[in-house]
Amino acid sequence: MTGYGQGLYGGGRYGGGDTPGVALLTHVLGVDGRLIVEMAWGADITVESALWVWTDVTRDVRIDRDRGITVRVGRSDEASTTQPAACSLTFDNTDSSYSLGGQSPNWPNVRQSTPLRVTIDPGDGLGGRTAFIGYVDSFTPSWEMTGRVPTVSCSASGILRRLGQNSSPVLSSLRRRLTTEANVVAYWPLEDGSDAVYGASAIQGALPMLVTVGAAKWATSSVFAASLPLPVLDDTALDGRTPDYPHTGQWQVRVLMDFPDDGLVDGAVLLRIYTQGTYAYWELVYGTGGSLRLRAYSPRGVLLFDDGPYAFQVDGQPLRLAVEATQNGSGIDYRFVTQPVTGGAGLFIANTRTFSTLGKVTRVIVMASFNSKSLAVGHVVVQDEVTGIFDDSDELRAFAGDLITPTGGRLSRLCTENDVPYSAFGDGSTVGLATDRMGPQLPDELLNLLRAAEAVDGGILHDGTDDGLSYRTRRFRESRPPSFTIDVAAGQLGGTLAPVYDDQARVNRASVTRQEGATAVHTDTDGPLGTATVGIYDSSATVGVQSDDALPHIASWLVNKGTVDGYRHPVLNLTLTETPDLAAAWLGVGPGYRIDLLNAGAVSPEHPAPPVPLEVQGYEQTITSSRWDATINCAPQRPWAVGKLAADAADTGEFVSRLDTALSVSDEVRAVGATDLVVSTHHGPRWTTDPDDWPFEVDVGGIPITVTAVTGTSSPQTFTLDPATVTKTLPVDALVSLWQPRVLGL
Repeated sequence: MTGYGQGLYGGGRYGGGDTPGVALLTHVLGVDGRLIVEMAWGADITVESALWVWTDVTRDVRIDRDRGITVRVGRSDEASTTQPAACSLTFDNTDSSYSLGGQSPNWPNVRQSTPLRVTIDPGDGLGGRTAFIGYVDSFTPSWEMTGRVPTVSCSASGILRRLGQNSSPVLSSLRRRLTTEANVVAYWPLEDGSDAVYGASAIQGALPMLVTVGAAKWATSSVFAASLPLPVLDDTALDGRTPDYPHTGQWQVRVLMDFPDDGLVDGAVLLRIYTQGTYAYWELVYGTGGSLRLRAYSPRGVLLFDDGPYAFQVDGQPLRLAVEATQNGSGIDYRFVTQPVTGGAGLFIANTRTFSTLGKVTRVIVMASFNSKSLAVGHVVVQDEVTGIFDDSDELRAFAGDLITPTGGRLSRLCTENDVPYSAFGDGSTVGLATDRMGPQLPDELLNLLRAAEAVDGGILHDGTDDGLSYRTRRFRESRPPSFTIDVAAGQLGGTLAPVYDDQARVNRASVTRQEGATAVHTDTDGPLGTATVGIYDSSATVGVQSDDALPHIASWLVNKGTVDGYRHPVLNLTLTETPDLAAAWLGVGPGYRIDLLNAGAVSPEHPAPPVPLEVQGYEQTITSSRWDATINCAPQRPWAVGKLAADAADTGEFVSRLDTALSVSDEVRAVGATDLVVSTHHGPRWTTDPDDWPFEVDVGGIPITVTAVTGTSSPQTFTLDPATVTKTLPVDALVSLWQPRVLGL
């Protein structure tokens, strides 16, 4: 950079020399800490980021006491979805590096969606951590009159911003598959709107499928999840001409049809396929009772063969029908097939016609006999290759049954199909539960489809820390150990400790509905935050699960999350300038990670002695020449404290599941610092006397107490207490139960 000599922005503290990056708050991180800002000028954002070439532009970043770099990642307080990550900073533009036009040395690559990366190396010898990676939204020039310095304000966002602005829906699953197949020579999806007059071709430049008889009822049937609404034919015929194509010696014609329960007219011609070669046209014909037969005719209309009828029993079924033919020496192998769209085995008849020549398909007529009756039709496709009937069965069922796993599931497949970089974190295993499987993928905007999978799984989808989307799974969030601790008593928390006790996240009755399915309701009636105690707090959700069996589990999980009692800490503040020993650990924290507040009770008497576990929802951090501040958006981590099975011995870990008694009470008053307590159990099992199960925490009248031993096999029993946890007088007849017992996960 020119124009600043050896001062703040030249060869001094924030640049100069051969060392890359800005010396990041030397008094915080020492001389080895660096801040590096890079641009990938001219990068092709459709390829892997490993192929991008990064240019260090740190020396151009204007950082002073009042201005620097601000980064935002993740969700706000208790938000249900993540907003796009964002980064803002200002560049010195003395040499026009960030200007449009030929005067810029970076032109023509000064453009929107240029990748920008901010890296922080805390000087711990482990290298830089990505604080932000995203794509430039804007370069906004200005002129600072003081010093007459040309500057450019730069804002960048994660990939969620671009996805949110893309309103084009993802194609129906079957259409997406067929439009990417190289062997498709003619394709009419018939997904046209209600005012259509013909079926548009999905192949550019090809002729539409015309209505030759009657009037189709367009966009009427939604029976096929793999498709947008399709037309219903009543005494209607559709006629499509196939573009010319090189003959390959084989072809197949496929179509979706939903047959009425009471069938069609006997002899109705479902498909008439015109071809070159020995047979001028082939006909797939319906028979009473749902049978099918295949006929072929000469150019003069003479019937050359009639194969059938066969009892396919198509009445009342949504199916895909196919006619396939292959030249085999001097004969033709052919078959006609029905395939259930919901999966399962298809039916087919295969045969051979000797001394026959197969020609290519030139024309397809749907319902050539004009005598259809409430028959839904769609996705008429001609292919010059005979493929496996089950090759696209996933698309045919609209991916119903997709797992929500980090790799190979709904989220990763959607990102792969739409060229969105994707990284997942968390256990990807599944035990085949109903809550692990998605319902059909209906046509919608990509971001909505991603959010639907996120909602079913319960993970956190965010951007800004990688070149694409990052996903923390539900199992990543469950029973996490702390990744970062803040000792409140040691002054590591910036600002004030401001716990909130409110009903913002309260849900004690949840109603959950499956798309096009049932509804399940779960209510906490008599719990501490149940409807009988605090009134009704309703919540409703529609989820895209595969089975209604998942609904009761999801409803009860929503109530579990909504009835966790205690304080919330919506916002925590860090002043890393004053707590430099936290910097390296802080850079390893992201959405879905756990933070523990230590010794909060020493500052805020409302808090008990144990650590306060919180989950990071998102954060904003700002770095200037004199300060590094972080504001963390948090939610209670307790709802995600899912129970685990104990090891065979010596396992009293934080998340080990324990059984509670039904009714236990204290038999006597105990003063602060007491070392024992007599407990009577009136209902349910006695408390464990196995030393392998100690210590554990109990709730005595709302006070958490650590029990280090239990004696007596009958009621009453004597608890040995950790006196440091008895911070208040324990009353007689106080209820005694497990402190914050673990729950079962989804």
